Amino acid sequence: MGTISVGEGRTAVVLRVENLGRDLAAFLTGGEAHVGAVAVAGRAAGTGGEALADAIVAPGHKEGPLAEEGAALMAALSGRTCVMIVGIHVEDATPAEIEQIVAHAREAFALWTPDDVVDQRY
Repeated sequence: MGTISVGEGRTAVVLRVENLGRDLAAFLTGGEAHVGAVAVAGRAAGTGGEALADAIVAPGHKEGPLAEEGAALMAALSGRTCVMIVGIHVEDATPAEIEQIVAHAREAFALWTPDDVVDQRY
């Protein structure tokens, strides 16, 4: 599959995951797609297999926690290093819409399996 869409209208999100050599590149977008945050996660030695993530967030953006959460989950499930780019912009989003967008993102993460990868050649 490679692409998971959750929700409709202003709160819809799309998760796309591609092979990047032996690693994964994931993109979570919604509304107007852009780069708001980038996180990298991988299994660290001495953590019992737990995947750790760090994010870089563009000034004024709030997608960092979602980028870290998604990258860590995918790295843990796949055993591969994962980079996740998140960019979700919905003009004048209400607090309820933001809550729904985050819920949709988490649902997309929960639906993802290591088989849901587009075989991209670079």
